[in-house]
Amino acid sequence: MILEIKKIMSNYIKSLASFLFNKMNDYQNDNKVRKEKPMLWPSGIYFTEKNIENWIKEHDKKND
Repeated sequence: MILEIKKIMSNYIKSLASFLFNKMNDYQNDNKVRKEKPMLWPSGIYFTEKNIENWIKEHDKKND
């Protein structure tokens, strides 16, 4: 049972990491975002904590 839970969590983490990476990459490279959103300095990122929160919710809803 514990092994099953670990496997499920491992799959969830891998799925979420891949989903977030793709969302962040797409968002960072979106020309509209680059023109209209402020960039966090010095990291150079355009997404916010709220974006990440929404992307996690999107991932979880998609995978329910």
